[in-house]
Amino acid sequence: MSEPLPNLLVVGGLIRDGDRILLAQRAPGGSFGGCWEFPGGKVESHETDQQALARELHEELGVRVAVGALVARVQHPYPAFHIDFRVYECAVLRGTPALLGVHALQWARLGDGVDETRSLPFPPADVPVLRVLRRAAGLPEDPAASAPMPG
Repeated sequence: MSEPLPNLLVVGGLIRDGDRILLAQRAPGGSFGGCWEFPGGKVESHETDQQALARELHEELGVRVAVGALVARVQHPYPAFHIDFRVYECAVLRGTPALLGVHALQWARLGDGVDETRSLPFPPADVPVLRVLRRAAGLPEDPAASAPMPG
């Protein structure tokens, strides 16, 4: 019998500016290289989701945030682990997002009839979060849109 796969608890931040959302790009060559995602990272054993997200956004983007409501939770199996991915609303309190721990940043419109996320590649666990956001914005869901990258 094979060993059970490790479970990783990962948090992401939904940072908004009007009808735009902030996305971070993973570095080429790594896991899901070149994919766009909600900025964030792993929750350490001694942290709450909110503490981990505040720490990760400070490390990756150089911003201080207030972590708000849970937007979506996705449980997704990858070949080497299972991910429990939780995305929270975040408000920037101090700082301007900078490229400290991410390859690139992009503000993508998602609302008012416009969805700039559809042409971008995302890791599979991020795709259901985008569906939630599209529904909330009254945007149609296209099953082929935001197709996850193989991984």
